[in-house]
Amino acid sequence: MRCRGAAVALLTLAIALAGCSTYAASRYVASVDTGQALRAYRGTRTVAVGPFVATVPHQREMKCREKGHFTTPDGETFEEFVRQAFVSELTKADLYAPGAPVTLTGRLLTIDFSQGVADASWTFQFELRSSNGQWVTVLERYPIEGGADPAACRQTARALMPAVQHLLSKIVRHAGFPRLLNTTR
Repeated sequence: MRCRGAAVALLTLAIALAGCSTYAASRYVASVDTGQALRAYRGTRTVAVGPFVATVPHQREMKCREKGHFTTPDGETFEEFVRQAFVSELTKADLYAPGAPVTLTGRLLTIDFSQGVADASWTFQFELRSSNGQWVTVLERYPIEGGADPAACRQTARALMPAVQHLLSKIVRHAGFPRLLNTTR
């Protein structure tokens, strides 16, 4: 009987140790590409950044193939992660000013990932609105390395930061972006 109890305890311990893992995304680092695009506006305009919302609000983690989940680096919501990244880009380009006459707000319409063995990606649909009434919407699909092993979840988490870099680069290079910065329509 003691042998059976020890076996059950050992099995329980093994299951607990092999349980779900949590993978945190990397902290955001401003992109050279986005910075170059934003520098075109340096000295001519500044903008404030208001709240960003999401279709699925307050989401801080996503499940990864029954093997665990991944989170933003500091446990912030995904929409706040994108907002802070955008503020970082604007600040580095000397365009961010909390009291500026134009305020940009964002809406994360879609955030999703797919993890196929051969094909994986992050997908975002994002709307950036200006207090002047203008807006742009972009769709970004950022491919990442696929795989079936547990490392695929780690790779997906690590790819969030560069995926957001690509999203923001696409936004600031959008033909409608300059209109968002104007104080009038």
